[in-house]
Amino acid sequence: MRQMCLPASLDRVDQHKLFSIFSSSPVPKDGFAYLENAPFQHLYLIRKGAVKTWSSNPNGDMQILGFHLPGELLGLDGVADSRHRCNAQALVESQLCRIPYARLDTLASEFPSLRMRLMNIIGREFLLEQEHIVMMSARPAIERLALFLQTLLRRVEITVGPQRILTLDMARWEIANFLAVASETVSRLLAELQKTKVIRINRRDIEILDLARLIEISGQDVGELPCFKEARRG
Repeated sequence: MRQMCLPASLDRVDQHKLFSIFSSSPVPKDGFAYLENAPFQHLYLIRKGAVKTWSSNPNGDMQILGFHLPGELLGLDGVADSRHRCNAQALVESQLCRIPYARLDTLASEFPSLRMRLMNIIGREFLLEQEHIVMMSARPAIERLALFLQTLLRRVEITVGPQRILTLDMARWEIANFLAVASETVSRLLAELQKTKVIRINRRDIEILDLARLIEISGQDVGELPCFKEARRG
């Protein structure tokens, strides 16, 4: 939480006041942090594990909206109208930090630097969602997959520093759903990237062997997007 949204200007007493409103919220694999249309009360910081957000499309099928990793916030979809707009379901056994939004908002009114930091986080989430729509539209499947891997890598690096290994807690069909491609396409393209030594696959782990080539395939260096530059400065 300190890395994500605790301003350095808060002293120990104020930090204690902030941390005192947090509570632990374990979620088992396939369990839900919240459901679509449920009243919005909390934000959730992922401490361990991974969560997917999804809603049902007009045909009643699942549409995956995003994958969320340790160090990231969940629940911002409920801020606008006090109801969640999607489901948040754990991909693996996960540990979340539950933050009562009303109490956080009260504290933020006492600490302007905290309010500014929260607004920055909300703005970054909006930019990430917007960039995803722009990046994925009218692109070949290989570019979508390369962008997906590169974006995951950059997000992990925000929290833990430079990395080359990604753990994909989501299934291949879930990646395919998110990227709007066929499941067998994801498996085939991952195999092609491994054959050309761009990545190495070890069960759920993906090692990025040639980041420059991955960026070239993507057609865009995600790390240069404003949302990632701002996160690194923060």
